[in-house]
Amino acid sequence: MKQVVLLFLFISSVAFSQEKLNQFDEHGKRHGKWQKKYEGTNKVRYSGEFKHGKEIGVFKFYHKKSEKHPSTIKTFNEDNDIAEVKHYTSSGKLVSQGKMKGKELIGKWVYYQKKSNEVLSEEFYKNGLLEGVRKVYYHGGKLAEEENYQKGKLHGERKMYSETGVLIKHFNYVDGEIHGKVQYFDGNGKLAIDGKYNMGKRVSIWKYYKNGKLYEEKDYTISKNPYKKKT
Repeated sequence: MKQVVLLFLFISSVAFSQEKLNQFDEHGKRHGKWQKKYEGTNKVRYSGEFKHGKEIGVFKFYHKKSEKHPSTIKTFNEDNDIAEVKHYTSSGKLVSQGKMKGKELIGKWVYYQKKSNEVLSEEFYKNGLLEGVRKVYYHGGKLAEEENYQKGKLHGERKMYSETGVLIKHFNYVDGEIHGKVQYFDGNGKLAIDGKYNMGKRVSIWKYYKNGKLYEEKDYTISKNPYKKKT
């Protein structure tokens, strides 16, 4: 009985190892396990499984120079076109993760610091374009930058902070162009520059401060080379 079991296991393992790769169904669609190699080499480019032309399960993609660890791992949902995606360095460190629908990024994506597993940035996508709030962090998790996007372009407030948490820049954008009031602050949070943009161009009176006190004004209402006035 034991010999029969061993024979069955041997036959099963041989059959599995001889499973054919890169096959098509009766309609000419990729079906079953696939493995693609870089042209002219024996190095694997990707491996995964298709079900009548549709990716299912886990797909692994490799850099041409290294097959030690996948550069990208995509886990496909058989019920829709959405895949959970993770990108890695050649040594296997996680670089970023999020979701894709087809070739477009969707939903929340997280990027990680190069030398640690701390979050570098968080951003959201809609139809492959940045949408909503994007945040960037310093080592240690403190907020470095917060900005808003609409259809892939900066739109709304953009704030930048020092490593100590002090607001140092405050801008506004409209359709990708800096627009409206802008302010710069020194490391202590005191106002350093107060100005205004009109769709990417400086306008109106710009005021400059030192230690919170006004020391210079520039008038951009007439010329790009404003009259300078010290007070």
